[in-house]
Formats: sequence, C-alpha cells, structure tokens
Amino acid sequence: MRPRPWGWRAEGMPNELRLFDGRGRQRASVWSNPDNVTWHTYDEYGTGGENSVIWVPGRLDDAKDQVIASIVRQGWAPGGWTVES
Repeated sequence: MRPRPWGWRAEGMPNELRLFDGRGRQRASVWSNPDNVTWHTYDEYGTGGENSVIWVPGRLDDAKDQVIASIVRQGWAPGGWTVES
C-alpha cells in the first residue's frame, strides 16, 4: 500500500487553503486577507510551527512556497523533499 500524496484543499474559513499529509492530518494553513496572506505550519500532532505574513494581497503561490520550505526546514517533509534557493 502506498501512502497518499500531500495536497492542498480549500477548507475552513473563506479564502483559506489547508495542506494535508498522506495520512489526512492538517500540516499547514494559508489565509488570504484583504491586505496580506498569512500562513502557519503544524507538526504531525497539530502543534504549531513556523508562521509568517506576506504584506502583498493575493500572493497565495508565494505563501504556499514558503510553507513547503518551512516544512522541509523543520524536518517534517516526506523523504526526498528539497528546496532550491
């Protein structure tokens, strides 16, 4: 049996994306606000990790990239994930 891949889903509050791991656990949230985009990561137990704000509205892709980099940096990513600088 192969684990399911990680993926983003539009869930929760309006304008919120959540990243779920292969076991269905929420690992990050990204909120799009009128004047910024905010993100927050969670470990496998739901405890908060890193978070940040991008002070430019509508930068969801940038926030998602920062979330993935944060998860890799914190050692929570599946094997083989890397971040290019």
